[in-house]
Amino acid sequence: MFGLDKISFAFDSAWLLPAIAGLIIYLILAVLLYRKTNPPFSKKVRIPLGIIRYAALFFVVFCLAEPVLSVDVKKEDEPVVVFLADNSTSIKTVENFEQKREFLEDFVSGDFTSLLPPESNADFYLFSDTLHAAGNLDFEGRQTSLGNVINSIRENYKDKNLAGIIVASDGLSNFGSDPIAASRQAGGPIYAVDLGPQRISKDIRIVDINHEPVAYADKPFELNIELEGRGFEKLSLPVTVSSEGRDLAHKNLEILGQGERQRFKVEVTPTEPGVKNFNIKLPVQPDEELTDNNSRNLSIKVLKSKKRALLAGNKLNWEITFLNRVISSSPDFVVDLAINAAQSRLPDKVFPANQDSLNQYDIIILVNCESQFISSNLNALNAYVTDNGGSLWFILGEKTRGRYPNQASQSVLPFNPRFEDRYYNDFAFHLQLTEEGKIHPVTRLVEDSRENTLLWQSLPPMEEHLVLTQIKPNAQILAVHPEREYADRSVPLIFNHKFGRGKVLTFAAGPIWKIGFLNAGYGEDDFAYRQIITNSVNWLTTEEDIERIRLASDQSIYKSGERVGLSATVLDENYSPLENSIVNVVVKPVGREDSLIVSMVQESPGRFSADLGLLPSGDYILDGRVVWEDKVLKQVSGKFKVEGFSLEEETLFLPPDMMQKISQAAGGKRYTIADFENISEDLSTIPRFRTESYETRIAGNIWVLIIILALLSIEWMVRKRLQLL
Repeated sequence: MFGLDKISFAFDSAWLLPAIAGLIIYLILAVLLYRKTNPPFSKKVRIPLGIIRYAALFFVVFCLAEPVLSVDVKKEDEPVVVFLADNSTSIKTVENFEQKREFLEDFVSGDFTSLLPPESNADFYLFSDTLHAAGNLDFEGRQTSLGNVINSIRENYKDKNLAGIIVASDGLSNFGSDPIAASRQAGGPIYAVDLGPQRISKDIRIVDINHEPVAYADKPFELNIELEGRGFEKLSLPVTVSSEGRDLAHKNLEILGQGERQRFKVEVTPTEPGVKNFNIKLPVQPDEELTDNNSRNLSIKVLKSKKRALLAGNKLNWEITFLNRVISSSPDFVVDLAINAAQSRLPDKVFPANQDSLNQYDIIILVNCESQFISSNLNALNAYVTDNGGSLWFILGEKTRGRYPNQASQSVLPFNPRFEDRYYNDFAFHLQLTEEGKIHPVTRLVEDSRENTLLWQSLPPMEEHLVLTQIKPNAQILAVHPEREYADRSVPLIFNHKFGRGKVLTFAAGPIWKIGFLNAGYGEDDFAYRQIITNSVNWLTTEEDIERIRLASDQSIYKSGERVGLSATVLDENYSPLENSIVNVVVKPVGREDSLIVSMVQESPGRFSADLGLLPSGDYILDGRVVWEDKVLKQVSGKFKVEGFSLEEETLFLPPDMMQKISQAAGGKRYTIADFENISEDLSTIPRFRTESYETRIAGNIWVLIIILALLSIEWMVRKRLQLL
């Protein structure tokens, strides 16, 4: 049955009052117009013509007020009651679990439909993080999103007569939307069957682990471990911290139990730099039911405790002396010297003769080295930067000019050796920072860019420089000569470029050491000089992911129940996004055969992502292939871990009134298993009708236009036939 329940007009225009006034005025004009006619006619003719004209103009003026017609239609619809059963892991921990499991099995099998009014329908679902059609209960959901599930029901049933939602859950919601806020807009009452509270089961668990974001090799760092024990009293347990199969720390802890949370500090000393995975583990007790939460994994970036720098030059000079003094004063660096002149008094400090020795250094600083020396070591320097990811700092001078082999143009050299570069020491000048140089870590001496520019202008001037006629095309220029130009461009004097896996910084102006010497000589602080050197060395030795093509998971370690995401970057040789590329990935679980094939989605040119969803616990290997124009550019790989510890176990113990709050927010009621059958009384008044509202703007309706034209046409034809003036 369909029926009109309510009809109403509303006006959505500021022209309402003028329109009413216009209708009154026109009514008077219509009366005057048809009061006397030429030729004269009786009232039987004049009155109908007046009404027709007034009716036509009434619709015209009426439409100016933009009337909105609202109609409420009452529809008879069979009501639907939705049954939601919690299928998450936390249900296993509730007291009397076997009883509640039997209730849930009856709940989703439809045994309780007899409690509903005979004219209603029932739909059944399971849920944890998302909504699923009813099936077998396995209680394997690793996270619960009760708010998201309620929002999904509201959206799915917005065009149906949703009479109520019956949700059977322990109330745990550790992911997604706020369930109480979602309940307020559920679209129908929520009747909550409370399967909590959590029982006090015997359990020792690692609640949380706090630590510094980075650690240093061969230096101890602290793990702040928070533990909780329930059902046990005063246990002495060993905690073990291991990495890559080796135990790094072992400490006995006194667990008080009784639900009390305790914090302990454990010192760990990593032995090697890199991104390291650590496992923190407590032994499982005989009566424990949950064992995954006895172990946690974390990933920490381990840096070198001391970095090695090599200072190379033709002979000892003030530049090398001042550099050595500043870098050696840092506790993070060890400096070696390599002096090439035959008359050097340091015969044991020579440039490394083999690649392995060279690769031990984190940074190599070449101070005005002769071209012959650079040429003889160019292949080793190329491999050091390209393959080893090392960093070079060229401090150029007069000795740097000279002949280089032809292949040097494809090397780490910051300039093109085929072009002749000129050396000048004709007048002093101050370096002029570029826009990039005002904020770059190398040339940013103070945070404020304006103050930084003024500070550089106040430093002792440079006295010499090289005009490099051609530098690397991808170089980032930080400072230029204030006056001298080449090919209509300012001469670059401080710049950097990336080569392979490493970085190259170039200073083509000097002497730098006088910045510190003159300031100290005038009784001023040599802060600026020290900052220039420290900035340069730190920037060069800070590891950056500069791979042009890379693939990685968003995290190294995921909790069970967390969504796994992948990201990839594809850049060309100039480090610009490579358009029209494709990234396909095979995700392989270690020890299992069920691989997952993923085609990553391009979010922007050269940037890709993929959502793998929720994965079972275990170790995974990524095997990716990057294709561009039907060519395989690179095979990329990676790995990540999904640990057994889940979000469900992280928030086991809940406030007891969560289900009460959810039902109250939706205008429903809370039940326990014992009194659930009373729900039939609350559902006995389920409405069989629902109301749908429709709105239409009369001014835009084609039928209104037809009526206006018809009325005006009728009046015109009658007047024409009667020959009225």
